[in-house]
Amino acid sequence: MLTHGTPEAVRAHTREVIEQGREYPGFIISACGQLPGSIPLANILAYFETRDAMGIPAEL
Repeated sequence: MLTHGTPEAVRAHTREVIEQGREYPGFIISACGQLPGSIPLANILAYFETRDAMGIPAEL
């Protein structure tokens, strides 16, 4: 999704995953393996902006 999807598809998928996991304490969103360098910046921004908008900011 991150590599080949559109920013809107990334937003929709991110919202869906967060909604499905909200009821489970300790639910973690994580990428399997390494993230490739070919992910469009717009998709990365869409992912993080959606998390922030849903009240789940990324912690560094």
